[in-house]
Amino acid sequence: MLERLREAAQQLGQELTERIEGNPKQRSCYVIFDRRGWKPVSLDHPDFSDKEIAFLDGGSASLFSSPSYVLTMNRVYSARWLGKRKLLSSLKEFLSFTYASEDGYFSRVWPLSGEVPLLPKDTVVTYREISGIDALLRASQLPRRTAERYQLLELIRGGGELVVVDGSLQEETPRERDLVSEAVKVADERGVVVGALAKQTSLVGSVDPPIQTSLRSEWCAQVGEYRCVGSGEEEVTDKTSRVSTLYLMKLHRMSPLPYLLEVAGTDQRLHLDLIKALVADSRDPHMPGYPHGLLEADRRARVGQPEVKRLRGYVLTSLPDSARRILASGELAMTVHDRLSRLNGGF
Repeated sequence: MLERLREAAQQLGQELTERIEGNPKQRSCYVIFDRRGWKPVSLDHPDFSDKEIAFLDGGSASLFSSPSYVLTMNRVYSARWLGKRKLLSSLKEFLSFTYASEDGYFSRVWPLSGEVPLLPKDTVVTYREISGIDALLRASQLPRRTAERYQLLELIRGGGELVVVDGSLQEETPRERDLVSEAVKVADERGVVVGALAKQTSLVGSVDPPIQTSLRSEWCAQVGEYRCVGSGEEEVTDKTSRVSTLYLMKLHRMSPLPYLLEVAGTDQRLHLDLIKALVADSRDPHMPGYPHGLLEADRRARVGQPEVKRLRGYVLTSLPDSARRILASGELAMTVHDRLSRLNGGF
């Protein structure tokens, strides 16, 4: 067995090199670049940015789940900063109950703190829009993602010059795409620069040595564009089309890896204001190279496991016996495999 395992591992190495690293179509999210598309943008190492910048992040965790529904705790946090001084912050918390219906996945929302915009009826996600083995889980994340997009609009309309969200501006559903496109349009009208910083991304390229390891301290490289043109079944209009510029950034000499920054639009002069502000904000000793504002937003938006246990208890004690039995049967259906693993020594 060990000899065959060794042979399989050697063949796996070849497959990873040729099929995954060499073929971007095998990746669900990727950026393609080569030496011709590599446009380094050097920075002047600012110690302080005089630009007001807002950071936005969201977090969620499943409280109860079954093959047909998910009850989720959601949190969306944002804050405005000027240097190291926090100007104001906003926290929105809500429960969402996502279940499978005849038409698709539907979510009911209960605000717990802050004003959470009511999700309109067209946020029902059809089976054509989201499918696959993890479709229910992905659909259960949409209420939080939608609330994040509404909060992005609120930040843009509330003033300031720069807004950064955790993750990406890319969309999964038509409703989400419309919200992002509206936010980008309003930002362009008001002169607000909107960006998204991704901690994890797939990179494909032909640069030797690899660009992600060869970037110098506090450097940024423009690596391409992301073009959203709507779905293939609808006419492309100004509302459904937009362009983002993609940058690969190493914000501090102590940063182990660069991050991918997506900035709405193509005006590099405006983008540099955002990039320099991120460099100035990425000197937190706990995680050098990652913006302090996003670090704080992640902490405030996170829903940890100790909190999940408490919330489960609150929900159970507030439900009638019949509803508790429904949740118990749903949980039982999801844990059959775990019980089988325990029985057979899986863990």
